Amino acid sequence: MPQGFDIFDRASTENFSAALLCLVIETDPDAKAAIVSLLEQRTALTLGQLQGAQRERRLEEGRGRAYQRADICLRFSGGVVLIEVKTRNSWDPTEVAEQLEAQASSSGPITWGEAPAATLLLAPSVLAAQVEALTERPVIRWPDLMERLRHLDGSLVSLALQHWNKRVERPIGLQQPFSAEALVAAIQPVACLRAFLEDCARSIGETPQRKKLDMTGQDGGTYEYGDWCWHGLSVPLKGGYRYRRIGIYHYIDTPDGSEADLDGPWLELYLDDPFSEAVCVAFRPQDLELESLGEVKAAFLDECSRRGVCSRGADGVEADDNEDEE
Repeated sequence: MPQGFDIFDRASTENFSAALLCLVIETDPDAKAAIVSLLEQRTALTLGQLQGAQRERRLEEGRGRAYQRADICLRFSGGVVLIEVKTRNSWDPTEVAEQLEAQASSSGPITWGEAPAATLLLAPSVLAAQVEALTERPVIRWPDLMERLRHLDGSLVSLALQHWNKRVERPIGLQQPFSAEALVAAIQPVACLRAFLEDCARSIGETPQRKKLDMTGQDGGTYEYGDWCWHGLSVPLKGGYRYRRIGIYHYIDTPDGSEADLDGPWLELYLDDPFSEAVCVAFRPQDLELESLGEVKAAFLDECSRRGVCSRGADGVEADDNEDEE
């Protein structure tokens, strides 16, 4: 069963991300205040009271294009702000810069009768930097926006951040030196831990999806959901439920009352509820040798037995699990 906004993940991702941002602005006062503050900082304008927020508004004829739209149109007492939303770095930065200039030179949304006071781009970090070099129009990076919202309460904001975290493209790269020795040092423990997770899963009757390993932070960053923030790697499990998985997680930040989870890492099993682990034990082996990992596995199996999770087995194969024979 899809969770949050996952039903939209395979169609019109950028359109939905923009619509979701517009909804957050309209319905969550704290989020609106944080976003308006960021807009005022980037535009150097005093925007005043928000009087209307609309999506995909057609613009009056302007320079360059006889027909165009703006992803988000915000009408403040201090002027109209247009926001162009991108979630992928693959856009041609020259075309995006031209799009911003055309929007800025338009007469504004049809029927509003007011030219835009500012036109901004909301984009992933790589595209944002490329467009900044081509235009003087203000640019907001997705990480800056999400950081403003991360510690706010509210289920809509939490779901929005979860969706954007998965769908806004992150840069690939780490600020650290590289060598062949560093490559081997990185590959060996990951391969070992993947095999360990698969072994734990099979020991309780679950079937791992072959050749699949989910990890967070190709840019060195964390995964975030609400007030939770973590690094982790996990192996998806076969079965009818999309989020079945077993993984190792290290939490960097937690909600109030969950500070004990900062004492990880943790070995966690998720079956029927994506937000509540079925089994959780500490993952703090002395090393990654067989004996040390065996002690963690024994503790995991004991906890599975205590919770009645052992030997339940997977009840099917995910539709998108296209595995090759080795």
